[in-house]
Amino acid sequence: ERKLTSQLSRIEVYARTGKLPILYAEAVACHMLGLLHVKFAPIWPAAVQVIVTLSLAQEGPAWPYIEGVLKQSMSKSPSEDINDMNQINYSTIENEKKPCHTKSFDQHQELCVAWET
Repeated sequence: ERKLTSQLSRIEVYARTGKLPILYAEAVACHMLGLLHVKFAPIWPAAVQVIVTLSLAQEGPAWPYIEGVLKQSMSKSPSEDINDMNQINYSTIENEKKPCHTKSFDQHQELCVAWET
């Protein structure tokens, strides 16, 4: 457990300092989102920290995947089986990628409000 969280912290530092190559940012984002489905709760805070850092430091390559998973989770009703979350379609997310500068503030605000409710 300690070794794994230490390695995740190292990835977070690479992302924060800009040492994580942009090509790897997408892979890291997808991997961290996948770790949230592993039934080993001690790694979740470290994975979330990496996701947060990636979304701030390397928004361009990482955000479309994070946004896609957030939209998928917000569109599910509470009565649906949680195992359906394992059926994330990353190819659909890839096709929906848009440049970050074209996203409007209103759209971002709507997503935040939907997330809070």
